[in-house]
Amino acid sequence: MPLPDRVVERLADDPAACVRARVAARPGLDAALMSTLAHDQDARVRRVLATRTDLDAETLRVLGTDLDARVLEAAGFPERARLIRMLPVEPDGPDARRGFGWRR
Repeated sequence: MPLPDRVVERLADDPAACVRARVAARPGLDAALMSTLAHDQDARVRRVLATRTDLDAETLRVLGTDLDARVLEAAGFPERARLIRMLPVEPDGPDARRGFGWRR
């Protein structure tokens, strides 16, 4: 029995990343929900979403700008993933005071 769309939307906002990843793997996912999950904080969710073959162009573009090498590889951007791995330091999330930061 399929879940109603409103239940799937609520599960996509669940605090647990494993639940959001299961939603990202769900067949027949709505394009708006895919776009929301492409901006998820947890790389595991974005990585599961990137393995889908039915991504629209906008979601693929968002995943192509990700800074996690495994997400880039799953989305089909191995060259970008290799460049991220070659960086001397890994990028971290945005810092409220300084904008985008780098972890040493």
